[in-house]
Amino acid sequence: MKLLAQEEIQDLRDHIAQGDKLDQMWQSLVQRVEKQTSSLKLVQPGDTVEWWHLAWERISDAAFVYAINRDEGVGEWLKHIVLEMIERPGTDWHGPAFRGRATPQYGVLETTHVGVAVAEACWLCSDLFSDSERTLILEKVKEECQEPCRRSLNDMSNKRGNMSNWFMVLLNGFGTSSILLDDREAVLEAIGYYQTAVRMFNGDSYGESLQYWNYAAHHLSNFQEMLTRYDAELAEQTDFMCYARCIPWAVQSLMYMKPLENSKKIMPRSLNFGDSAAIFRPSANLLLQVAKRAKEVSPQLAGLARWLFEETYSVLELERNELATFGFVNSFQYMSLLHYAGAAAPLSPEEAGLPLVQEFETGNVIVRDGWLNKGAVLGMQAGYEVLQVTSHNHMDQGSFILAHHHERFFIDPGHACYRLETQSKSMATSSHNTWTFQVEGQIEPLVQQTIEGVNFWNPRESLVNRKVVSSMDGITVVRCNLAPIYGRPILNAERTWVTSFPNMMMIIDRISTDVPVKTQTHFLLNNRGNKLLTNLYSDTKIVLRRGEAATKFFLMDTLSGNKSSSCARKLSWGFMHDYYHPLPNQDGQGKEGSAVRVTYENNEFAKEHVMVYAFAMDDIDSIRGWHIYNPAPNVYFAESPNKDGGLSVEVEPDGGLIIQDYGNGRIYGLLDGEIVLKDDGTQRSQ
Repeated sequence: MKLLAQEEIQDLRDHIAQGDKLDQMWQSLVQRVEKQTSSLKLVQPGDTVEWWHLAWERISDAAFVYAINRDEGVGEWLKHIVLEMIERPGTDWHGPAFRGRATPQYGVLETTHVGVAVAEACWLCSDLFSDSERTLILEKVKEECQEPCRRSLNDMSNKRGNMSNWFMVLLNGFGTSSILLDDREAVLEAIGYYQTAVRMFNGDSYGESLQYWNYAAHHLSNFQEMLTRYDAELAEQTDFMCYARCIPWAVQSLMYMKPLENSKKIMPRSLNFGDSAAIFRPSANLLLQVAKRAKEVSPQLAGLARWLFEETYSVLELERNELATFGFVNSFQYMSLLHYAGAAAPLSPEEAGLPLVQEFETGNVIVRDGWLNKGAVLGMQAGYEVLQVTSHNHMDQGSFILAHHHERFFIDPGHACYRLETQSKSMATSSHNTWTFQVEGQIEPLVQQTIEGVNFWNPRESLVNRKVVSSMDGITVVRCNLAPIYGRPILNAERTWVTSFPNMMMIIDRISTDVPVKTQTHFLLNNRGNKLLTNLYSDTKIVLRRGEAATKFFLMDTLSGNKSSSCARKLSWGFMHDYYHPLPNQDGQGKEGSAVRVTYENNEFAKEHVMVYAFAMDDIDSIRGWHIYNPAPNVYFAESPNKDGGLSVEVEPDGGLIIQDYGNGRIYGLLDGEIVLKDDGTQRSQ
């Protein structure tokens, strides 16, 4: 198979000559390759990862540049590196020692990355290698990529155990190497595995995390693209819409763009539940493939994918590109250039009609007051449907991420090197904005169960029941019950968010148990760069300032056993990670203290607890004008600085809500899980 036709090469050269974004991508790619081939080594001075982490992007990008401009220096580097890899012992193709060694060898993530790198170099630059060298390349790819990946896929399929992104990564290794080898029988086998992979996606999202959706889909899309170029009719048996349907999830998860600490580069900030980077953006290859291939079947998804590319790739290079294809800090690779000219025109979320409140099957509910403005964005883990795949999940059910004025105040820690104690601490229930429980007579607190270990072959009903997601007139109510994820003695664990963005939010927590407990409610705050200013105004009142934004965060009420009670407030430290690195002690990993943990714990053991929290958000100058107080029992009021608006929430004994918007004078209630208008305010205004 020839990966690039001569007509495609000339077409690309013509587009580059026009001097538009495609030319910018080409120039950036050439500069990247020049830097990464400066010495006759794969790993260059300044690189911080192992060779197999960067092999795919580095080799394939160099091969593409050579295919387009025939740079002799790049060609010399490429031939040397590929032949050096072919001469490596087979064990080197299978990652670090902790991946395991066996006879016969099973494929791992690194197997695919190395094998695909060599395959794409062979396709793009076949004239660099002699017939005997090509024979050696094919033999090595068959022995150390195709067969090990096939063994792993067979093993996963037969055992029907935990499925994850690994399956799709190995499928890319097996399928792409089979195409290189022109092993049609194996290609058909790979298509069968693709049908299995399709089942691993939920209808609008993916059960691992946003970042691992990208990693899995990036590999699936690469194989799908190679198959399209190998045999377009066969490729019709592979449905790329399984991952394309997740594009609105990625769009909704993007909060804003801003520099990261001392960097001058504009970087994305995304809702990052589970193992996902705070600076997440999808891989450009993936976005632009969807933008090109989905134009006919789903113009909306194609346009949104192109919009997300243009928005998050206004700066093409973020951190070192060594972190790209393993999904640590996503970037663009050579395939992005091939897709760009044929991609759909950008379609903004407003033009696409995306709602300001959207729920997704894998648990996220996202509320915002606008798109890429300086308002508020709230992401919640508020109840998921049956998951088709699980892995890389945290104990974060009932947790939330809240940003205002381009500042993330309430955070998810993200993830770090998996072999660090830091990572296990970052996954813990107490490292998220949710509860642990101290059961009377027990020493260790009760924490959430993991949701991992299930998939479409071994499904399990959701352990979190999403009860309400409803909006009216800019007010949103979201409610979920988390009792099953804790198990006995928790009988009911209900959290309700009420928002009136961009400035107001309240949280009502209602707990009932069959033995006395104390609720420990954790709030994790963003102290990246020691830039969080915390004013502990009283035991129940905190004012947070960060950048140009501020939040008043008050514990408004505590009831234990239907009687007024109190909570003890404790401060401790946690982690906030920017992005994942496979090795310890590297950039991206947050230090202890990069997050501040505020914990409110009931002072009394009881079988029933109710806690109400209020949040007012504004710029640092206006925050002083916000007033939050209790005008009556069980009524909680946030009043705007000019007293021309505000929000009150009355919590009824059965959990019902009476919500009044002092801006429009209307009163709302809840009926059968929906917000209803109880009083339009016209009578009271007369």
